[in-house]
Amino acid sequence: MYRTLRSSIVAVLLIGPGAACSRTDTPAVAQSASTASASTSSTPAVAGPDAPLNLCTVMPVDVVSHVLQSHVGKSVSVATPHVGGMCNYKDVDKGVPAVQVLVDFTRHEKASDAATAYRNVRTQAASMGSAPTDIPGIGDEAFGSGGTAEDYGVKTHSGPYMGQVNVHADGASAEAARAAAIELAQLTLTRLPKPGQ
Repeated sequence: MYRTLRSSIVAVLLIGPGAACSRTDTPAVAQSASTASASTSSTPAVAGPDAPLNLCTVMPVDVVSHVLQSHVGKSVSVATPHVGGMCNYKDVDKGVPAVQVLVDFTRHEKASDAATAYRNVRTQAASMGSAPTDIPGIGDEAFGSGGTAEDYGVKTHSGPYMGQVNVHADGASAEAARAAAIELAQLTLTRLPKPGQ
C-alpha cells in the first residue's frame, strides 16, 4: 500500500511545476538554515535498500541554495520534509515564498518500474498540455516543462529512481529557472543512495 499511495502522490505532484511547488501540506518537520546545516552534511546520504528516502538529507539546504544563487541570484533557508521523503525548500519560514523548490524522488524495486512510472507521467503531462521537452544528459531519460517564466520542472528516471525537481523563483527568467532545475536534478541523482546501499 505504501508504494501505491506514494505513486499516487508523485503522480499528482508531477503534473505541473507550479502546482507541485505550491503545496500547503502540514510539514512533518521544519528546519531553518542553521538547523538544516547543523543536522545535515554536504555529502550524499546513505540508506538501506528498504529505508525511506529523506531528500532534505540527500540535498541539504546549503547545497540547494548554492545552485539557486548561481542561476537565479536567490537562495532558500528552510527545508521541510514531507511524506515519502520529498523535500520542499523555501526562502521564508512563514508567508508566501518568493523562492521555492520541490525535490521528490521514489526508489522503485526495479529500474523497469521507474521507467514505466516516468513514461506514464510524461504521457499524462503531454495530455494535460504542459508540452514536455526532452532534456539529454540527465539520468536515463528526462523531460522538462514550465508553467510560467518563473517556474520550471524536471522529471527524470535513473536506475530504480524516478522523480522531479521543481523550481519557482519570483522575477527569474525562464532560462534561469530551467538551468537551476536541471542542475538540481543532475546533482540529486548523483547524491541518491546507490542500489544496495
